[in-house]
Parts: sequence; structure tokens; C-alpha cells
Amino acid sequence: MTKRTPDPAEEFDVHQAALALPPGHVLLSVSLIDMAAAAGAAPESLLGDRIRYARADLRLSIEALSRLTKEYDQPDGGLSPTSISRYESGESLPGLREFRLIAESLDVPPGWLIYGTLEEKKPEFPDGHPKLLHLWPPKLPQAGRLNYQLFGLSGSDFLSW
Repeated sequence: MTKRTPDPAEEFDVHQAALALPPGHVLLSVSLIDMAAAAGAAPESLLGDRIRYARADLRLSIEALSRLTKEYDQPDGGLSPTSISRYESGESLPGLREFRLIAESLDVPPGWLIYGTLEEKKPEFPDGHPKLLHLWPPKLPQAGRLNYQLFGLSGSDFLSW
């Protein structure tokens, strides 16, 4: 007797029935994996790879993802398959609206799309210290003295600045 290999579609239908979802609705989620960019590369350099990975993990074609974005963007009509293809290939980067539609449609955290990791990222400064922001001319004389003290400057240093 030959053992029958279960058909994934049948197994999927059984799970859907067990969840009692309305007809036409499916429950899917992306298996998020660490896809951080290499050291020294911009985090968004792998944005296209992350979009392609999430789309493939959901078993969506580019056309299906395009149709799905239309559901999240009723007045404007979603994203075209060509646009999605360009994002995935790295030919172009999505704008904020397009980025939001992709994250919502794929149901992935926006931070994962940008950084490729689920841990919360904090800004990193090249020299390890946050930059001091100040306005010049200062509103109060004390603020000017404080800025001098913070930067170790004297009045004559400011004149040569």
C-alpha cells in the first residue's frame, strides 16, 4: 500500500474551515526572518528583497499584491505591478504612501521592511554622541553662554567661526 502525500491545498482548506472564516477570506502571515543589511550598507538597501520575500512567503504574485494594495487604497487605486516590480528589483524606492500600502497589504511591521529585523532600532550617530541642536542667535543671553560652554568656545572663537 502506497502512502498518500497530503495535498497542501487540502490541508489549507481544512485549516480555513476549522477557523470558520467567511468565504473568500484567508488567514495568512509572513514568517518574518532576520534580513538585516550587511555592516556598512544602508538598512533600506534590502527593502526590495524584503518585499519580494514577504510576497513569496504569502504565495502572492506581483499582480495579486497589486490587487491587494487596491483594497488598502480605495480612493487612489493601489500600486501597479510595474511599480512593485521596480521596488523589488531595487530600481526605485517607494514613497511614504506606497511604503504604507506595502506594509499594510503584506501585514508586516514597517520597521522590518526598513531594517530587516524585529528589534527596535534607535538612531546611531557616527561619533557615538547625539548632536546638539541650537538656534543662533540665541533668544536669551544665557543660552549663548551655555552654547559657548558646551562647545568649549570663548567669544573670540565665535568671531572666527
